[in-house]
Amino acid sequence: MTNPAKIKGDQTEREALAWIATGWPHLLRPNAMRMLGAGRRDDIGDLSAIDDVVIQVKASNPRTLTAALRAAAHGAAAQRVNAAARFEMGLTKYPNARGGSVRWLATSLVWPGPVEAVLDAGAAVSKAVVFVRDEAGPARTDRVAVVHGRGLPVMYLAPAEAWMSAFEHAAAVAA
Repeated sequence: MTNPAKIKGDQTEREALAWIATGWPHLLRPNAMRMLGAGRRDDIGDLSAIDDVVIQVKASNPRTLTAALRAAAHGAAAQRVNAAARFEMGLTKYPNARGGSVRWLATSLVWPGPVEAVLDAGAAVSKAVVFVRDEAGPARTDRVAVVHGRGLPVMYLAPAEAWMSAFEHAAAVAA
């Protein structure tokens, strides 16, 4: 019998791949797919979707959101090193997101380009989440929060659209 957490994780990875394919088909690599061998010591990400980008996908519930965001960022950073990739993105599905609200949150220890953080959240991940999901705030691509403190490395948190926009800009500059 399959583990319910594994089923939820697999479903979330499929949704993440579909989200990228729908919003950014021009960035999608041929034969984009979910990666096999999750949890290996030399893991190189959950999705093989965009060239030179490691993507770590996390599902969460309201009680585990902060831990999932941090785990996605730190996991993607380690996997970027394993894959010798230039970019990393932790992609976490916000629990029970509806309608036009921000559904996918991106976290990264290395932002894909220059960033002027709109919010310095200190160590408060929950404060950063509220800011990046605020529909009345700045445009989705302009909402980036920096989380730091408690001996942890700096983590960037934003709507996933903001990460994708920054990545597109960085890729265009590098081309």
